[in-house]
Amino acid sequence: MNVLVTGATGFIGSHLCRALVGKGHRVYGLSKGVNSKRIKDIKGNEQFSLLKADITNETQLREELDNITVDVIFHLASKQPGKASDFESFVEINTIGTYNLLKFAELANVKLFIYSSTTVIFGNSTKGFINENCPVLPKNYYTLTKYTGEVLCRIFSERTPFKCIVLRYPSVFGVGHEAGIVYTYWKLAKHNKPIEVFSKGELYRNVIHVSDVIKANSLVVEKQNLLPKFGLFVIGSENSMKMIDIAKFTVKELGSKSPVIPVDIPAPAPIHSIFDISRSKEKLFLEPMTIEEGLKIYIEEMELVDD
Repeated sequence: MNVLVTGATGFIGSHLCRALVGKGHRVYGLSKGVNSKRIKDIKGNEQFSLLKADITNETQLREELDNITVDVIFHLASKQPGKASDFESFVEINTIGTYNLLKFAELANVKLFIYSSTTVIFGNSTKGFINENCPVLPKNYYTLTKYTGEVLCRIFSERTPFKCIVLRYPSVFGVGHEAGIVYTYWKLAKHNKPIEVFSKGELYRNVIHVSDVIKANSLVVEKQNLLPKFGLFVIGSENSMKMIDIAKFTVKELGSKSPVIPVDIPAPAPIHSIFDISRSKEKLFLEPMTIEEGLKIYIEEMELVDD
């Protein structure tokens, strides 16, 4: 099978490219920049090609992709929240870029388009379990434009032969991602430094190891004949944990001396993230790890990298 992975040199994209090559697929990785240590181990593999193109530039994109045959597109490239937060750049990358790729998929007779989205688009619209039926309430330009990408996928799925599947993830952790609470807690615990946990540590979070995100994407391909023309799935770990318990578990697994200190400072997202992933279990046959299992693997992997 020939696949295209956008955002190939990014955190999740690099892990996905590696996994797909390992399964024997012909993988075309697309990135705005071609230099990345994250994919250095597969750059020389004959099953992998790294293509350079800006998804916001339709002409450049077509020139780079016109000579390849693609069965499945995994669209992970996006502008993430950060210091540069102007509205235009989010629209250009997350909305127009997605539109350009969907147009390419239509012209290239692609069979399946898998769009990586985020559970942050729910905002504070729900006070209970988060599932696919919860209302969407974007709170910033990032979540607004990611949701616009989802809507574009639905529109294209209705007017074209190919299927569009949207996967919404929470915070993803793993080797190669130096951000998020899991990495922050690990880094502080590794150096026996105090860990301050916001919102007194009482907020529940669902965080997911990158290997389960890769598994979810692979299952969409494997089960595509059983899926509707447009599908939406919340992807998360088997359980949710309080932030303070994530910190304490990390300290314990590392054998760290870091004190865990609950502080009365609101977390950036001051709401509980407790997921109902029954749809992804039923339709994708996804059986994710618990957060504890994912953390154990992460800590073992980071010990190898750190050495």
